[in-house]
Amino acid sequence: MEKYIIEKIELPLIYAQKMKNVKSLNRPEWIEDGEVIGPFFTSVEASKHFGLNYAAAGNSINSGKVYNGYKFFTNGTKEITFKEPNVMGAKQEKMLLRATNKNPHDEESLLYNMEVCGFENISIVKFNGVKSIMQVDCCNVECDEKVINRNYNQLVQNTTLMVPRCDKCKKMYKAYTNGRPKKSECAM
Repeated sequence: MEKYIIEKIELPLIYAQKMKNVKSLNRPEWIEDGEVIGPFFTSVEASKHFGLNYAAAGNSINSGKVYNGYKFFTNGTKEITFKEPNVMGAKQEKMLLRATNKNPHDEESLLYNMEVCGFENISIVKFNGVKSIMQVDCCNVECDEKVINRNYNQLVQNTTLMVPRCDKCKKMYKAYTNGRPKKSECAM
């Protein structure tokens, strides 16, 4: 059994540049007025950085127009690697310790199960059996943040819902999955 599922995604790098409106003979034109700012991984992140509507950067990239004095554009991509715990593999191989009414989970059994599944730097914030609150590392290889306030149940039992990602990595992954065609569209 593989301990991790490796998923690599490519995100476009979003940049912004301040533009200045200059009057010419026929009509006003926009010229560059400042350094290029960026990169940003999501259009929402870029828009928030400048205090604009959350859709401003996305609309500007798609139309090529200037929005509130800023022009947004993409230049290059960045590959991000997620090392996701293989919870399903550990369950299929029956490697997890089970709890019963007579023999409930203790701290050691929870930590063992999390380690077998592939979670890294595990600590228990508050112990309460399977409802214990756990703290683990983000599954992004380049990210150093901790993912906190997740129940053991959410991390180990709901395998598809709770891959440990910090807030920033969740937004990047969501931006990536929103840009991909849905499985139903691929089948057609």
